[in-house]
Amino acid sequence: SAATDIAFLNGEMYVGGGFTLIGNDTINYIAKWAGNIVDTCGNSTSINETNAEKLHFSLFPNPSTGIFTLQKETDAKATVVVYDVLGNCCLSLNLSQGEATKRIDMSSFAKGIYHLQLTEGDKVYSQKIVIQ
Repeated sequence: SAATDIAFLNGEMYVGGGFTLIGNDTINYIAKWAGNIVDTCGNSTSINETNAEKLHFSLFPNPSTGIFTLQKETDAKATVVVYDVLGNCCLSLNLSQGEATKRIDMSSFAKGIYHLQLTEGDKVYSQKIVIQ
């Protein structure tokens, strides 16, 4: 049983994952966090994410000690925002036109799970990242 995804929609945080019930049946579940989410970077936390769309970027190594490489499939302008598990904005970066690869240094961040959101045009993609 584990939460595997975190998503932000209209200022609210949702956590999803597979959970094992009594009798070893597994269900997928999405839960809405009831606390307040404050975006300290001043960015919108609403996303248009669908599970059917494949990610158009890779982030490696993941997990890591805090140094990640982001590789996008296109060289279009993009914005990267990283949130902690409470929904606080920890990092915000802009990728300029032609910048398909970006080194992201989160080595000073606490160990744990974070949520990276990449916005490219009207598309928003997200991925869980782990700092060990």
